[in-house]
Amino acid sequence: MFIRLELKRIISTFLWHGIFRRLEPKAQPVAGHALTLHKSAAVSAETRRRWSRVPWPAAAIVAWSAVAWVCLAPVQTSASGINTERQGVPHKSFSPGPVNARTRYIHEAAVAVGYLVRHYWAGSPRRGHIRCSWNGYPGGGLVLKGVYPPLWERGMMIFAMANLYQATGNPILKRRLRAEWSWIKAHYPAGILETAGNGFQPECDDCGWNALTLLTFHQVLGNRRPLQYAAHLVASAFQRWLDNKFGGGMWYNDARKDKSLYQVGIVLSALKIYEATGNRALYRKAMACYQWMESHLLRPDGLYWCDYGQTGPVGKNRPNDIHQAGSVTYIGGDMGMGVIQATLYGMTNQKAYRRRAIRVAVAIAKRLTRNGVYLDDRDAWTDGAFAGEWATKVLTLHGIKKEQRKILYRTANSIYYHDRTLDGFYGGCWGGPAGGPGCRWCMIGSLPQQIMTSSSAVNLIMAAALLQRAYLPLSEQGARNTFTGNHARR
Repeated sequence: MFIRLELKRIISTFLWHGIFRRLEPKAQPVAGHALTLHKSAAVSAETRRRWSRVPWPAAAIVAWSAVAWVCLAPVQTSASGINTERQGVPHKSFSPGPVNARTRYIHEAAVAVGYLVRHYWAGSPRRGHIRCSWNGYPGGGLVLKGVYPPLWERGMMIFAMANLYQATGNPILKRRLRAEWSWIKAHYPAGILETAGNGFQPECDDCGWNALTLLTFHQVLGNRRPLQYAAHLVASAFQRWLDNKFGGGMWYNDARKDKSLYQVGIVLSALKIYEATGNRALYRKAMACYQWMESHLLRPDGLYWCDYGQTGPVGKNRPNDIHQAGSVTYIGGDMGMGVIQATLYGMTNQKAYRRRAIRVAVAIAKRLTRNGVYLDDRDAWTDGAFAGEWATKVLTLHGIKKEQRKILYRTANSIYYHDRTLDGFYGGCWGGPAGGPGCRWCMIGSLPQQIMTSSSAVNLIMAAALLQRAYLPLSEQGARNTFTGNHARR
């Protein structure tokens, strides 16, 4: 760092004495100007005299090359981990390396997860954990009135950390995930984690997010216990809510009023468990639910209805009622269906699944974007949950247009620059602003300060980082840490 600072001083001095002083020989440095240096920070008089004799064209070329080098230099952080040179508060442990056009979103992802850690992590990477949250706000105790804090809320942040680990291979992220799993295992009874319909996970979507959270630990750490917990939870959910009413599918909860696209979390979890264990019973039930969603929830425009009730799809008489903070569609579920189809394509090599995944991507691009950015239409707490796999499994398929990948990049960029509060929370209005009367999500109570709101938005930035990583030349990817195979178990 000392060498870096000295080089910057030399470059700045050279810019002043070798270029600007030539252009304006009588001008005095302006106080506070970026190129102004105190005399004590300048190089020796002999060095300045040598620079002053450099011909103007050569001086310009060298100077602007130096400026480019400074701009592409790694972010410098203070001892507290606060960024001192660029907007954002990246934690030291998440530094992705030099920032340039090829790694822009990887850098932004590191900054975003740094904010999540700053707000929601307690303790060190080895011994700490995500703070307990109630309705998204950290605080209170582990058990409140006999109820454990929801696992799915912290699960949205776990997805973000796991996605960044996949993009960067940073071992400190893996330590945090290992510490988080140790904490969950020590504080949540197995009976609660494995049972659907209790007060801890009373609805189908809760069970789906929790199962995916447990599978994330298995995939990153290679630990089989979370895999077993997830398998028991998914089996319990199928047993409790899957029946033949309305032609099949899973009830949203015990009220049994409607069936929902939110079952995608359970279905995707079941497919992952089948890939890991060969459990065909879960595979058959997952396929039954998937086929029901294809036959009952698929819309003519390629999106999926969110809910299905006694009279059919909820909102079938207002199919264009698609807007922020309330919609008949659900972009999180649409992405989830695309991920399921891409997963089935990878498992079976049947091109029909690939075509269906592409159909979803086209529909989202046409119907669920505003100003070139994804629309956070239905659920600010979970709309970004599948974004990581959407990027790696769907947007990398043969047949996906470049413009569809650009939508994800634009969304990540919009969230990073326009959907973040001054103190580093990310909101549900992905096109901005993060808060205030201009954000419809804030008006109905989904606030940036809630862990799942911030984490859901951050997962879109993680997805852009994963997509950018996928298209980097192999020579720049380094040792890739994937979520499958024996490598993840070492």
